[in-house]
Amino acid sequence: MNTFIQTDEDRQEWDEFVETSPQGTILAKSWWLDAFDRIARGNQTQIIAVRAKTGGIEAGIPLFIAHRCFGKAVVHPGLVAYCSVILPPIDRKDESRTVERRAELMEQLLSALAGEGFRSIVLTHSPALQDVREFIWHGWRAAPRYTYVQDLTTFDANATLSRNHGKSCRKAERLGYTAEGREASASDLDQFLPIFANSYRDARRKAYQRDCDAVRAYWPPCVDRRVALYYEAKDASGRVQSARVVLLSCRKTALDWLAATTLEGRNDGATVFLVAEMLKDLRNRGVESLDYSGANVRPIALFKAGFNATLSPYFTTEWRRPGAAKKLRDLVRPLI
Repeated sequence: MNTFIQTDEDRQEWDEFVETSPQGTILAKSWWLDAFDRIARGNQTQIIAVRAKTGGIEAGIPLFIAHRCFGKAVVHPGLVAYCSVILPPIDRKDESRTVERRAELMEQLLSALAGEGFRSIVLTHSPALQDVREFIWHGWRAAPRYTYVQDLTTFDANATLSRNHGKSCRKAERLGYTAEGREASASDLDQFLPIFANSYRDARRKAYQRDCDAVRAYWPPCVDRRVALYYEAKDASGRVQSARVVLLSCRKTALDWLAATTLEGRNDGATVFLVAEMLKDLRNRGVESLDYSGANVRPIALFKAGFNATLSPYFTTEWRRPGAAKKLRDLVRPLI
Protein backbone atom coordinates (compact mmCIF):
# COMPACT_ATOMS: atom_id res chain seq x y z
CA MET A 1 0.00 0.00 0.00
CA ASN A 2 1.40 3.39 -1.02
CA THR A 3 1.01 6.33 1.33
CA PHE A 4 2.41 9.80 2.00
CA ILE A 5 4.35 10.73 5.12
CA GLN A 6 2.41 13.61 6.63
CA THR A 7 1.70 13.38 10.38
CA ASP A 8 4.27 13.78 13.15
CA GLU A 9 3.87 10.07 13.95
CA ASP A 10 4.52 9.20 10.30
CA ARG A 11 7.59 11.42 10.22
CA GLN A 12 9.07 9.85 13.33
CA GLU A 13 8.46 6.38 11.91
CA TRP A 14 10.03 7.42 8.61
CA ASP A 15 13.16 8.80 10.31
CA GLU A 16 13.55 5.56 12.29
CA PHE A 17 13.21 3.56 9.07
CA VAL A 18 15.86 5.71 7.36
CA GLU A 19 18.26 4.91 10.22
CA THR A 20 17.99 1.18 9.55
CA SER A 21 18.16 1.23 5.74
CA PRO A 22 21.49 0.74 3.89
CA GLN A 23 20.43 3.58 1.57
CA GLY A 24 19.37 5.85 4.43
CA THR A 25 21.30 9.05 5.06
CA ILE A 26 20.70 12.19 7.04
CA LEU A 27 19.64 13.81 3.74
CA ALA A 28 16.47 11.69 3.72
CA LYS A 29 15.34 12.69 7.22
CA SER A 30 12.07 14.58 7.44
CA TRP A 31 13.64 17.58 9.18
CA TRP A 32 16.20 17.94 6.38
CA LEU A 33 13.37 18.04 3.86
CA ASP A 34 11.63 20.69 5.99
CA ALA A 35 14.74 22.87 5.76
CA PHE A 36 14.65 22.60 1.98
CA ASP A 37 11.00 23.64 1.97
CA ARG A 38 11.96 26.92 3.64
CA ILE A 39 14.17 27.93 0.70
CA ALA A 40 12.27 26.25 -2.13
CA ARG A 41 10.33 29.34 -3.27
CA GLY A 42 7.39 27.49 -4.76
CA ASN A 43 8.96 24.05 -4.59
CA GLN A 44 7.98 21.44 -2.05
CA THR A 45 9.10 18.13 -0.63
CA GLN A 46 7.16 14.92 -0.36
CA ILE A 47 7.83 11.39 0.91
CA ILE A 48 6.14 8.43 -0.75
CA ALA A 49 6.24 5.27 1.35
CA VAL A 50 5.17 1.67 0.87
CA ARG A 51 3.55 0.11 3.92
CA ALA A 52 3.28 -3.59 4.69
CA LYS A 53 -0.06 -5.22 5.47
CA THR A 54 0.87 -4.88 9.13
CA GLY A 55 1.17 -1.10 8.65
CA GLY A 56 4.93 -0.62 9.01
CA ILE A 57 7.03 1.23 6.42
CA GLU A 58 8.81 -1.16 4.06
CA ALA A 59 10.28 1.29 1.55
CA GLY A 60 10.06 4.88 0.44
CA ILE A 61 11.53 7.77 -1.42
CA PRO A 62 11.95 11.48 -0.55
CA LEU A 63 11.17 13.85 -3.41
CA PHE A 64 12.27 17.42 -4.09
CA ILE A 65 9.52 18.84 -6.30
CA ALA A 66 9.70 21.94 -8.49
CA HIS A 67 6.56 23.55 -9.88
CA ARG A 68 7.43 24.85 -13.32
CA CYS A 69 5.52 26.31 -16.22
CA PHE A 70 5.40 22.92 -17.97
CA GLY A 71 4.28 21.03 -14.84
CA LYS A 72 5.71 19.33 -11.78
CA ALA A 73 9.24 17.96 -11.85
CA VAL A 74 11.31 16.00 -9.35
CA VAL A 75 14.71 17.69 -9.19
CA HIS A 76 18.05 17.09 -7.54
CA PRO A 77 18.77 20.14 -5.36
CA GLY A 78 22.16 21.59 -4.64
CA LEU A 79 24.13 20.55 -1.54
CA VAL A 80 22.30 17.21 -1.44
CA ALA A 81 24.51 14.30 -2.38
CA TYR A 82 21.83 11.62 -2.65
CA CYS A 83 18.06 11.56 -3.10
CA SER A 84 17.55 7.83 -3.15
CA VAL A 85 15.06 5.03 -2.88
CA ILE A 86 15.17 3.79 0.71
CA LEU A 87 14.86 0.01 1.01
CA PRO A 88 14.99 -2.44 3.92
CA PRO A 89 18.25 -4.25 4.67
CA ILE A 90 18.80 -7.66 3.12
CA ASP A 91 18.08 -10.55 5.44
CA ARG A 92 21.10 -12.82 4.99
CA LYS A 93 19.13 -15.77 6.40
CA ASP A 94 16.65 -15.52 3.53
CA GLU A 95 18.52 -13.44 0.97
CA SER A 96 16.69 -14.64 -2.14
CA ARG A 97 13.28 -13.79 -0.68
CA THR A 98 14.52 -10.41 0.53
CA VAL A 99 15.90 -9.53 -2.91
CA GLU A 100 12.62 -10.57 -4.50
CA ARG A 101 10.67 -8.43 -2.06
CA ARG A 102 12.93 -5.43 -2.67
CA ALA A 103 12.18 -5.74 -6.41
CA GLU A 104 8.46 -5.73 -5.62
CA LEU A 105 8.88 -2.62 -3.47
CA MET A 106 10.79 -0.86 -6.26
CA GLU A 107 7.99 -1.74 -8.65
CA GLN A 108 5.43 -0.20 -6.30
CA LEU A 109 7.45 2.97 -5.83
CA LEU A 110 7.93 3.46 -9.57
CA SER A 111 4.22 2.92 -10.13
CA ALA A 112 3.46 5.50 -7.46
CA LEU A 113 5.80 8.00 -9.14
CA ALA A 114 4.13 7.37 -12.49
CA GLY A 115 0.77 8.18 -10.95
CA GLU A 116 1.83 11.58 -9.62
CA GLY A 117 1.82 13.27 -13.04
CA PHE A 118 5.43 14.47 -13.00
CA ARG A 119 6.82 15.87 -16.25
CA SER A 120 10.34 14.72 -15.38
CA ILE A 121 12.11 12.96 -12.52
CA VAL A 122 15.79 12.99 -11.58
CA LEU A 123 17.00 10.81 -8.70
CA THR A 124 20.56 10.41 -7.44
CA HIS A 125 20.90 7.18 -5.53
CA SER A 126 23.08 6.21 -2.62
CA PRO A 127 26.16 4.05 -3.37
CA ALA A 128 24.30 1.39 -1.36
CA LEU A 129 21.84 1.03 -4.26
CA GLN A 130 23.85 -0.63 -7.01
CA ASP A 131 21.00 -2.42 -8.77
CA VAL A 132 19.03 0.09 -10.85
CA ARG A 133 17.73 -2.40 -13.40
CA GLU A 134 14.14 -1.86 -12.29
CA PHE A 135 14.44 1.77 -13.42
CA ILE A 136 15.92 0.75 -16.76
CA TRP A 137 13.16 -1.83 -17.29
CA HIS A 138 10.63 0.98 -16.77
CA GLY A 139 12.21 3.16 -19.45
CA TRP A 140 14.42 5.33 -17.26
CA ARG A 141 17.94 6.35 -18.21
CA ALA A 142 20.72 5.50 -15.77
CA ALA A 143 24.23 6.94 -15.60
CA PRO A 144 27.06 6.05 -13.22
CA ARG A 145 28.80 8.61 -11.06
CA TYR A 146 31.53 8.19 -8.48
CA THR A 147 32.49 9.00 -4.92
CA TYR A 148 35.16 7.87 -2.49
CA VAL A 149 34.40 6.17 0.83
CA GLN A 150 37.00 6.19 3.59
CA ASP A 151 37.15 3.24 5.97
CA LEU A 152 38.05 4.95 9.24
CA THR A 153 38.41 1.73 11.20
CA THR A 154 41.71 1.09 9.41
CA PHE A 155 42.76 4.69 8.73
CA ASP A 156 46.41 5.52 9.38
CA ALA A 157 47.46 8.95 8.13
CA ASN A 158 51.15 8.02 7.87
CA ALA A 159 50.44 4.96 5.73
CA THR A 160 47.31 6.15 3.91
CA LEU A 161 48.21 9.53 2.42
CA SER A 162 49.65 9.64 -1.07
CA ARG A 163 53.18 10.94 -1.55
CA ASN A 164 52.00 14.36 -2.73
CA HIS A 165 49.46 14.65 0.07
CA GLY A 166 52.14 13.72 2.57
CA LYS A 167 54.34 16.54 1.26
CA SER A 168 51.43 19.01 1.50
CA CYS A 169 50.75 17.95 5.07
CA ARG A 170 54.36 18.40 6.13
CA LYS A 171 54.50 21.80 4.41
CA ALA A 172 51.47 23.03 6.37
CA GLU A 173 53.03 21.76 9.60
CA ARG A 174 56.31 23.59 8.85
CA LEU A 175 54.37 26.80 8.23
CA GLY A 176 52.78 26.52 11.66
CA TYR A 177 49.26 25.46 10.71
CA THR A 178 46.96 24.07 13.39
CA ALA A 179 43.65 22.25 12.96
CA GLU A 180 40.60 22.08 15.20
CA GLY A 181 37.32 20.19 15.05
CA ARG A 182 34.16 20.71 17.09
CA GLU A 183 30.40 20.51 16.97
CA ALA A 184 29.20 23.29 14.68
CA SER A 185 27.62 26.31 16.33
CA ALA A 186 25.51 29.16 15.01
CA SER A 187 28.50 31.53 15.11
CA ASP A 188 30.60 29.24 12.90
CA LEU A 189 28.31 30.00 9.96
CA ASP A 190 29.41 33.64 9.72
CA GLN A 191 33.03 32.53 9.68
CA PHE A 192 32.50 29.79 7.12
CA LEU A 193 30.52 31.61 4.41
CA PRO A 194 33.19 34.22 3.48
CA ILE A 195 35.72 31.41 2.97
CA PHE A 196 33.07 29.44 1.08
CA ALA A 197 33.01 32.25 -1.51
CA ASN A 198 36.48 31.16 -2.68
CA SER A 199 34.89 28.04 -4.17
CA TYR A 200 32.99 30.14 -6.72
CA ARG A 201 34.32 32.13 -9.63
CA ASP A 202 32.83 35.49 -10.56
CA ALA A 203 30.69 33.85 -13.24
CA ARG A 204 29.03 31.71 -10.58
CA ARG A 205 28.06 34.40 -8.08
CA LYS A 206 24.38 33.51 -8.48
CA ALA A 207 25.19 29.91 -7.61
CA TYR A 208 27.09 31.13 -4.57
CA GLN A 209 24.12 33.15 -3.33
CA ARG A 210 21.78 30.21 -3.95
CA ASP A 211 24.03 27.81 -2.05
CA CYS A 212 24.50 30.31 0.78
CA ASP A 213 20.72 30.46 1.18
CA ALA A 214 20.66 26.67 1.33
CA VAL A 215 23.48 26.53 3.90
CA ARG A 216 21.68 29.10 6.07
CA ALA A 217 18.51 26.99 5.96
CA TYR A 218 20.21 23.67 6.73
CA TRP A 219 22.64 24.98 9.37
CA PRO A 220 20.25 25.70 12.32
CA PRO A 221 18.53 22.26 12.38
CA CYS A 222 21.92 20.55 12.00
CA VAL A 223 23.28 22.54 14.95
CA ASP A 224 20.16 21.89 17.03
CA ARG A 225 20.46 18.13 16.46
CA ARG A 226 24.24 18.18 16.96
CA VAL A 227 24.89 16.34 13.70
CA ALA A 228 27.27 18.86 12.09
CA LEU A 229 30.99 18.97 12.84
CA TYR A 230 32.98 22.07 11.93
CA TYR A 231 36.71 21.82 11.11
CA GLU A 232 39.12 24.66 10.45
CA ALA A 233 42.83 25.03 9.71
CA LYS A 234 44.54 28.22 10.91
CA ASP A 235 47.87 29.61 9.76
CA ALA A 236 50.60 30.76 12.15
CA SER A 237 48.89 34.15 12.56
CA GLY A 238 45.58 32.55 13.55
CA ARG A 239 43.66 33.22 10.32
CA VAL A 240 41.36 30.47 9.07
CA GLN A 241 42.60 29.38 5.64
CA SER A 242 40.56 26.18 5.21
CA ALA A 243 37.27 24.98 6.67
CA ARG A 244 35.08 21.92 6.32
CA VAL A 245 31.66 20.73 7.54
CA VAL A 246 30.89 17.04 8.05
CA LEU A 247 27.43 15.62 8.73
CA LEU A 248 27.06 12.70 11.11
CA SER A 249 24.72 10.44 9.17
CA CYS A 250 23.20 7.01 9.91
CA ARG A 251 24.83 3.83 11.24
CA LYS A 252 28.15 5.39 12.30
CA THR A 253 28.74 6.97 8.88
CA ALA A 254 29.47 10.57 7.94
CA LEU A 255 29.13 12.75 4.85
CA ASP A 256 31.76 15.28 3.78
CA TRP A 257 29.25 18.08 3.17
CA LEU A 258 30.90 21.50 2.70
CA ALA A 259 34.45 22.62 1.96
CA ALA A 260 36.08 26.03 1.65
CA THR A 261 39.73 27.05 1.25
CA THR A 262 41.47 30.32 0.44
CA LEU A 263 44.07 30.54 -2.33
CA GLU A 264 46.77 30.95 0.30
CA GLY A 265 45.51 27.86 2.09
CA ARG A 266 45.62 25.80 -1.10
CA ASN A 267 49.21 26.86 -1.76
CA ASP A 268 50.21 26.10 1.83
CA GLY A 269 48.75 22.59 1.87
CA ALA A 270 46.11 23.58 4.44
CA THR A 271 43.31 21.56 2.82
CA VAL A 272 45.19 18.26 2.87
CA PHE A 273 46.39 18.97 6.41
CA LEU A 274 42.84 19.72 7.56
CA VAL A 275 41.30 16.62 5.97
CA ALA A 276 43.97 14.37 7.48
CA GLU A 277 43.32 15.81 10.95
CA MET A 278 39.57 15.59 10.32
CA LEU A 279 39.80 11.88 9.52
CA LYS A 280 41.66 11.25 12.77
CA ASP A 281 39.04 13.16 14.75
CA LEU A 282 36.14 11.33 13.10
CA ARG A 283 37.77 7.99 13.88
CA ASN A 284 38.19 9.03 17.52
CA ARG A 285 34.50 9.98 17.65
CA GLY A 286 33.53 6.45 16.67
CA VAL A 287 32.64 7.18 13.03
CA GLU A 288 33.42 4.10 10.94
CA SER A 289 33.25 5.47 7.38
CA LEU A 290 33.23 8.81 5.59
CA ASP A 291 31.57 9.34 2.22
CA TYR A 292 33.29 12.17 0.35
CA SER A 293 29.95 12.95 -1.37
CA GLY A 294 31.11 12.79 -4.95
CA ALA A 295 34.30 12.78 -7.01
CA ASN A 296 33.15 13.62 -10.53
CA VAL A 297 35.28 16.69 -11.28
CA ARG A 298 38.84 15.73 -12.18
CA PRO A 299 40.83 17.99 -9.77
CA ILE A 300 38.48 17.15 -6.89
CA ALA A 301 38.57 13.45 -7.73
CA LEU A 302 42.39 13.41 -7.74
CA PHE A 303 42.47 15.30 -4.44
CA LYS A 304 40.14 12.82 -2.72
CA ALA A 305 41.93 9.84 -4.25
CA GLY A 306 45.07 10.95 -2.41
CA PHE A 307 43.61 9.74 0.89
CA ASN A 308 43.53 6.14 -0.37
CA ALA A 309 39.77 5.80 0.01
CA THR A 310 37.70 3.26 -1.91
CA LEU A 311 36.18 4.37 -5.21
CA SER A 312 32.43 3.69 -5.09
CA PRO A 313 30.00 4.10 -8.01
CA TYR A 314 26.48 5.40 -7.59
CA PHE A 315 23.75 6.07 -10.12
CA THR A 316 21.64 8.93 -11.35
CA THR A 317 18.36 7.86 -12.94
CA GLU A 318 16.18 10.10 -15.08
CA TRP A 319 12.72 9.81 -16.59
CA ARG A 320 10.90 12.27 -18.83
CA ARG A 321 7.29 12.12 -19.94
CA PRO A 322 7.19 11.27 -23.66
CA GLY A 323 6.37 14.23 -25.87
CA ALA A 324 3.67 14.28 -28.52
CA ALA A 325 6.12 13.34 -31.31
CA LYS A 326 7.32 10.22 -29.50
CA LYS A 327 3.76 9.17 -28.68
CA LEU A 328 2.88 9.44 -32.38
CA ARG A 329 5.93 7.37 -33.39
CA ASP A 330 5.04 4.67 -30.87
CA LEU A 331 1.48 4.62 -32.19
CA VAL A 332 2.49 4.39 -35.85
CA ARG A 333 5.41 1.95 -35.45
CA PRO A 334 3.22 -1.18 -35.08
CA LEU A 335 1.43 -0.26 -38.32
CA ILE A 336 4.59 -0.03 -40.42
